[in-house]
Amino acid sequence: MSQGIPSGLEGQIDSPNSLELIWERYKRIVITIGLVIVAAIGAKYAIEYMDRQATNQKWSNMVSVAGLDSAYAELPAAPDANRLRFHFTQLRSRLLDNLEDDLKAVPLADLESRLADAKGDKSEEPLLMWVLAVRKLAEEDYEGAKSMLTALSSGYPKHFLCTESSYPIQWRKEIENEEEDKKPRRPNEAPELEPAVAGSVVAHLVAAIDGELAFRAANTRFYAPVEPDSEKVAILEFADDDSDRFNGTLKIRFFEKHAPKHVAAFLKAAEEGFYTDLRVHNVARKGTGEAQQNLSVMRIPSELKFGLPITKTDDDRSKWHNSSGQVDESREIDWEDNNLSHFPGTLSAELSTGGKSQIERLILNAKDVALSSDGRRVIFGRVVEGLDFLERLIAEVEFQSETDDQIGRGVPADNIRIKSVTIQ
Repeated sequence: MSQGIPSGLEGQIDSPNSLELIWERYKRIVITIGLVIVAAIGAKYAIEYMDRQATNQKWSNMVSVAGLDSAYAELPAAPDANRLRFHFTQLRSRLLDNLEDDLKAVPLADLESRLADAKGDKSEEPLLMWVLAVRKLAEEDYEGAKSMLTALSSGYPKHFLCTESSYPIQWRKEIENEEEDKKPRRPNEAPELEPAVAGSVVAHLVAAIDGELAFRAANTRFYAPVEPDSEKVAILEFADDDSDRFNGTLKIRFFEKHAPKHVAAFLKAAEEGFYTDLRVHNVARKGTGEAQQNLSVMRIPSELKFGLPITKTDDDRSKWHNSSGQVDESREIDWEDNNLSHFPGTLSAELSTGGKSQIERLILNAKDVALSSDGRRVIFGRVVEGLDFLERLIAEVEFQSETDDQIGRGVPADNIRIKSVTIQ
């Protein structure tokens, strides 16, 4: 007997549709694929994160070894926009103005060692090569810098530093316009600059190096000091009245062919005993104030002055500030334009009234001050022995007031006297 449909069943049993059948058949595969995709996306982001962390660490290491940590600032939790703008303007100014000093402070061996460790690293090696080239430029090793840049360009031709563009990073001069210069510039108004020159960052720097080398070859007097031509030597013996802290000797030779009147006038005044017992009445150096910290290296003074007769006997230093009326007109001499430059150790005479020079007011500079002083004073001698003593004296002498210390210029509190001047 055949089996029939069971009795007592109500409703209707529908057969599954095609989508349900497909899902039931392939759901494990679909879920597995979904999990694999999620895992792959997670792995991708994890790898990218680790790559970013590794790149950040490489960058931090490079910045640290290059001595550029000062380019980074620690920000407050809720910074004020205006203060931030001012802060970053100051930071940018300081970084640019002190880049050369910051790089010079880094041992060259450290940079070269880091470059050797980064050999073949496409993210770090080219940047380190660039930093090392700039470091060599700071030391005026132009050929070494050019060689490093050539290696960078040939090793990484597609790096952003080497890739040519119509608007690469470059220094553009401001266009001078006498009519426009007379008008007041509105706040935040951008100056008009010369058009950008196409090329690459590396190509521009190599071209600048070639231009610098050509200029130096044509103007050697700015880069190689002229040797004093006189056989005569002046020996200035300094003594500290209060201690032996600033006791020392300077030997000076003269540029008799370049400034014959000044040399003759100095020798005559020295033989008459004019300089004996004079005290140093003014010192100029980098001050401790905030504004002084942003001075470019070439604008930092380093000099001392002597020549005021009042300093021999009068201890009232308030009178040392004003030297007007104390110049002996008989010692004024005609200006001698000799095109000598202010290399470290030069002896020069202050400018007097009427375009003349005064052999009584003399200046000794311990560093290169060509940018601020060339063409403004007559150079007639140079220190040939004792430059280290002159540098230490200027750097360590104490000023009378905190204000003078902050601006880096004023009457010294120390009694530094010229004990004797001997001509040989």
